[in-house]
Amino acid sequence: MNRRLIWAPAKVGDSVLVDCFVTISDRILDHPYVPLMFDVDAERAVGVHQEPFFSAPPSRHGEESVYDHDRYWFPARRHNGRMSVGFVGGHVISTSDPLADMSWDWEYHPDLGADPRDNFASEFNEPNDPFHDPHRRRSPLLR
Repeated sequence: MNRRLIWAPAKVGDSVLVDCFVTISDRILDHPYVPLMFDVDAERAVGVHQEPFFSAPPSRHGEESVYDHDRYWFPARRHNGRMSVGFVGGHVISTSDPLADMSWDWEYHPDLGADPRDNFASEFNEPNDPFHDPHRRRSPLLR
């Protein structure tokens, strides 16, 4: 799943980059070219100690973010060298270069609200994340 639909990059203060938990609303339907789901290379994700369930490419515009250096980008091209991408608009497109089409809105994320610190998330403290379970251990794939 597109990681930016769960966690959005934000700056707190002048330079501290954080992941902020966000909630999707019906406003996302105004953005039919937002990739929702796509093929992920789970082996590569686990190889760099990331869970393979959420992925997103780095910024196309060069701004600094938590997505820099392909930190969460694990595309898989397992269909004859192509990756299948399902969009918010309900359509699916197969591509060999998922970042080439500039109409695909990879960088969309829901609004953060007035103070991103209210949505702060980290691996150790995720109070506003409904997926967070304080008793949940990391995926056995990452041990």
